[in-house]
Amino acid sequence: MFKRIKLINQTSYTECGQCCISMIANFYGFRQPISYYKSIYSTGRDGMNVSQVYSILADIHLTPDPYYLNEVSSFDFSNRPYILLTNNNHYIVLKKIADKKFRIWDPAKGVKNVSKERISCINGGIIFEVYPDDDFCCVNNQDNVFKYLINFVKKVKYDLMRVFIISTATYLISAGIPRLLEYIISTLLKENNSTILTHNMFKVVSLSFIYFLFSHFENKMILKLQKNINQEITLETIEHVLNIPYTFFENRGENNIIYRLGLLPKLMDLIANRFVNLLIGTIGIVVLSIYSIIRYNILLPIILVMIIVPTCMILSFNYYIMNKKQDELAREAESEEEQIDLIKNIFYIKTSRIADKVFVRYKKIYGSYLDIFIKNSNSGYFFNLVLTIYSIFSPIFIVLYIGYFYEVTAGEIFFIYSIIGMILTNTISTITILGEMGLLRPTLVYLNDIYDEKKEHKPEGILISEFENFHVKNLSFKYTDSGPDILNNITMKINRGEKISLVGLSGSGKTTLIKLITGIYNTYSGKILINGKNITCVNSHFFENKVAIVSQSATLFNRTIKENIFVEKNHTDDNTIWKVLKMVNLDDYIKGLPLQLNTMVGEDGLNFSGGQLQRLILARALIKNPELIILDEATSSLDTYNETLIYNNLKNLGMTILSISHRLDTIKDSDRIYVMDNGKIVAVGNHDSLLESNNMYNQMYNLGG
Repeated sequence: MFKRIKLINQTSYTECGQCCISMIANFYGFRQPISYYKSIYSTGRDGMNVSQVYSILADIHLTPDPYYLNEVSSFDFSNRPYILLTNNNHYIVLKKIADKKFRIWDPAKGVKNVSKERISCINGGIIFEVYPDDDFCCVNNQDNVFKYLINFVKKVKYDLMRVFIISTATYLISAGIPRLLEYIISTLLKENNSTILTHNMFKVVSLSFIYFLFSHFENKMILKLQKNINQEITLETIEHVLNIPYTFFENRGENNIIYRLGLLPKLMDLIANRFVNLLIGTIGIVVLSIYSIIRYNILLPIILVMIIVPTCMILSFNYYIMNKKQDELAREAESEEEQIDLIKNIFYIKTSRIADKVFVRYKKIYGSYLDIFIKNSNSGYFFNLVLTIYSIFSPIFIVLYIGYFYEVTAGEIFFIYSIIGMILTNTISTITILGEMGLLRPTLVYLNDIYDEKKEHKPEGILISEFENFHVKNLSFKYTDSGPDILNNITMKINRGEKISLVGLSGSGKTTLIKLITGIYNTYSGKILINGKNITCVNSHFFENKVAIVSQSATLFNRTIKENIFVEKNHTDDNTIWKVLKMVNLDDYIKGLPLQLNTMVGEDGLNFSGGQLQRLILARALIKNPELIILDEATSSLDTYNETLIYNNLKNLGMTILSISHRLDTIKDSDRIYVMDNGKIVAVGNHDSLLESNNMYNQMYNLGG
């Protein structure tokens, strides 16, 4: 039985190992969707190491024979597939196809044939030869890549049916034009007088008016369908994106997510336009073919040939171009992500005077995309040229053939030419749309990765009317199932009205602990309790109404100052806004602006300084008068005066404060300070006691934090 390896593209930076395992498992008959491997093993931010790849392969009864690949030239490759770790810690599938020729399936870049010398250049030193063991069982549980597309179609099925009915009627009216012209030509050749002319003109005007009415209603229904499908897909996708776990964004990156959302118009066009055209084209082929064969049975073999030839041509071309389009899509995504990066980092690029250097990098990335785009476009251009010539000239040859061997009138010749042309046009259009749907598979893979991600569970939970305490017990956390602990056995408590601080060197786990406390990460061991209740059982309104979080990576929306501060409140008067702006010492500055609260903040806050942005973000947090405020380096860009003023204001309000700061002067008045090192709490106490008892804290304080 012929077997081939099917490319599986990675949709995040860390999935190459899972994709390679899935490709080889599929090759041997263990066919599971990539989501299966994601569910049994989470790669997190760090990807997979060699032992983890070995373990997963063994779990599905594929024997992974590992080898140290020091010299590629002397290694005896079998005909089995291999997983190769490259020198940039990336996994690819490798298979020998000739003596010194190999094919690689790269989850990031597609399929290509390479020489043994090229393998030597990318070799990372470890390779797995993979084959089934005695307990291996075949499984066929592949996902349908069109599953979410089908769900979207079902939601607008009644709109589609209405468009389909009116479009079919419009098409049948237009199909009557060749028959009308046949009649007109035949009558004019027999007899030409004013009565016949008037009669024929009346028929033409009547048909054109009917066609106009049906086309008008068709366009209105298509616009309604487009509106509904655009609304359905866009709103559902954005709502889904806002409710999936935060780790999804960490593993894929902001630019990658933006690129995926940019693919939505292709999906909407497919349903609103292509799908309808596919149905109408199919009906057109069937109706016109039956009608033609009933009138002229000699057309049966001709019509069959006309349908079969372009169908075979288009399907063959799509099979040829599929992997190349996947590669093109991956390169396009990389190019667009690089563009976004350049714009987002324009300040650094300008101040560092490195525009020429980053342009060279972008030129290389874009050039790689452009090369494969031009190559694929040339293939498509040549193929479309062949199809165009076939569709233009084959009806002429058919008319010549019929006119020579059979007795037909001039009107019948025109009818046959027109009807054959319409059948051929519909055939090419229909098969082309089917091909486009096939070529859309790589796009759907990127979008399906979003839809496959389960929404976060939001239980009704326990309503907490007033914050009393936060208790963390024996908390441990790691990014991957078999990775090292990032946090290890953390225990801490925060009581109402206290100021608690976390200190430690960069990378000690402070921000990770904050993410766990705020519920961003939900896979951990240990307990996180709010008023003695497990955080997973607490209603989300607690965080919405009682807790404010200001992180070191917090940003503002590209909206006005008022809209940014309003974002967590439905109704707030301007006086309340001015009150919180005064608390962060920003009221006088904003009053001096021409538009005051209606001043645009700008994308990423480009219209304000770093310190002003941090104070605006603090004002946004304070507008809801939280009972617990969590500050993760929230004042790092402020001068000492403003920082001290803000902390004093928070303390005077009686808020419970959990703070991370490298400026230890701002936390000296903390009720308790937790010192963290390598994911552990190594000391607890107040400022004075820690200065005496803990060398790390003492050194950090004397060195200025």
